[in-house]
Amino acid sequence: MINLAKQRNIDVVLMATPTPGIFLSVPEFYRELADELSLVYEHTLLLKLNLNLR
Repeated sequence: MINLAKQRNIDVVLMATPTPGIFLSVPEFYRELADELSLVYEHTLLLKLNLNLR
């Protein structure tokens, strides 16, 4: 899907989803995938939203 979007000149943003638990963290594979596919990578937004809901 990412490659199809890029072929059509559609920008793709990878939003990292935190792993559930007491201390939320984002798995490293999101950064690796973003680097590999040259994607814009957002890893803090969902963490911040989740912390604001508590």
